[in-house]
Amino acid sequence: MVKKPTSLNLEAFHTLDKDKRQAYLAVVDQLRELGVGEDLSLPQLVVVGDQSSGKSSLLEGLTGLSFPVASDLCTRHATQIVLRRVPAHEAAIRISIIPGPSSIDNADEKERLGKFARCIKTTAFGADEFASILDEASEIMGLPRAGATGLDNIEKRFSDNVLKVELSGPEHNHLSVVDVPGLFHNPAIYQTNEDLEIIRKLIMDYISDARTIILAVIDARNNLANQEVFKMARGIDPRGDRTVGIITKCDVVQSGDEAGVIRIAQNLVEKLQHGWFAVRNRSPSEIKAGVSLKDRHATEREFFMTSPWSELRKDRTGIPALSAFLAQLLYEHIRREFPSVVDEIEKHCKQLLADIEDLGPPRQSSIEQRQYLTQVASRYQKKLADYLRGVYDADLSSDHPLKLRMHIKDLNDAFAKTTSKQGHTRAFRNTDDEEDSEYHFKGSEKSSIYDCIRTSYLEARGSELPGCVNPAVLENLFRQQTFKRQEIAEQHLEKFKIALEVVWFRYWTTRPVKLITPSDFF
Repeated sequence: MVKKPTSLNLEAFHTLDKDKRQAYLAVVDQLRELGVGEDLSLPQLVVVGDQSSGKSSLLEGLTGLSFPVASDLCTRHATQIVLRRVPAHEAAIRISIIPGPSSIDNADEKERLGKFARCIKTTAFGADEFASILDEASEIMGLPRAGATGLDNIEKRFSDNVLKVELSGPEHNHLSVVDVPGLFHNPAIYQTNEDLEIIRKLIMDYISDARTIILAVIDARNNLANQEVFKMARGIDPRGDRTVGIITKCDVVQSGDEAGVIRIAQNLVEKLQHGWFAVRNRSPSEIKAGVSLKDRHATEREFFMTSPWSELRKDRTGIPALSAFLAQLLYEHIRREFPSVVDEIEKHCKQLLADIEDLGPPRQSSIEQRQYLTQVASRYQKKLADYLRGVYDADLSSDHPLKLRMHIKDLNDAFAKTTSKQGHTRAFRNTDDEEDSEYHFKGSEKSSIYDCIRTSYLEARGSELPGCVNPAVLENLFRQQTFKRQEIAEQHLEKFKIALEVVWFRYWTTRPVKLITPSDFF
């Protein structure tokens, strides 16, 4: 059975509470501007497509803005386009930059990007003004302007900042979409293999998000199997649950190939939960002639009324139908995901509050900072003294590195055992003149210790009284018997040093940063 695309009630859509719809959209946009999207995913629509797939012309039809096309330098940042329906007297265009992951934690960079903000009345805004603002935004983000030379040596090739373009007017539906750079297939001097991999990764990062609705744009002239971006989307979303297919350039399909494109648009080839849309972009001659948005829609409507394109459903053809569908889809998507987003935000807030509490009271002045460091040092000293005395916390494991006194005792026991077994030159003997097994080891001298003592006594006789022993004999005998202990003692001290430096100090310096906070240490 052929799966039909989801059909949204567009008539009901026009009667819905627009304020509620706008409120949902505004909240998600504000969360994104605050950088919340770096910690958790937010519901969004993302436009993806190959270069020259008609993506820029599609966005132009949705927004009325002339996005750059046919440039040697591919788009090197994501663009968020926000449409809002407001009365005609409030119509305006606002352009700003949302700091990306590399800038969100840099206060100076975030402030610099935040200063770029443009608000222009639509009556004083045209293609030239828009192109100029885009160039200015590129420079702010450290990227070259359109038409710049020497691009083969540019230092920064891509930016993770997002250019936000907000359009308000009576002709718009409440809608927000993110446009990512188009994927190209033939590297050139300005589009390298490195750029290709960066763009592919960027696209994958966006479409892999489970809360992202994928707007896959394909060229009607190319075989669907050859459209790499669509293959990427299907790889991430194999059942087509969160993919909307958009077919562009229907008016330039070769005669006789229309039937195949129509089958795709009718959801008979690659079946998607949200189905397919077919649109007609402005032709190069129409672009050159400056055909208005209103005339563009009229021409598109007439085109899809002709055979064989008239076979397609009217609510599945043209930019107006697509815009209304996407607005409703985004609204329902946000409303469905909103409770889980709120739950995740609350969890993050609780964790952040706990982390802040761990940092202790504010320490703004130098006196407060000094007092705080003094308290930390005092508690550190007390805790270290406890560990050195063998007073341990109950939750420490049996072999925990902080049990210093225990480790030192173990080292001393091992030292005593090694000394008794290997710390003498000749093994001691019992009263029966037999070698004491407790002191035997392979490296000991085989001659009897008694013979050694007797020989040393005879060789050291001097002016002492008969029956007395020269004091030097005892000292020499002790040196001969214990000279191996020096090496054993040095090894013991080295192990002791490791116990302090490696087991203790290195333990703290290699732990995660949070372990050096007062609450974790104490």
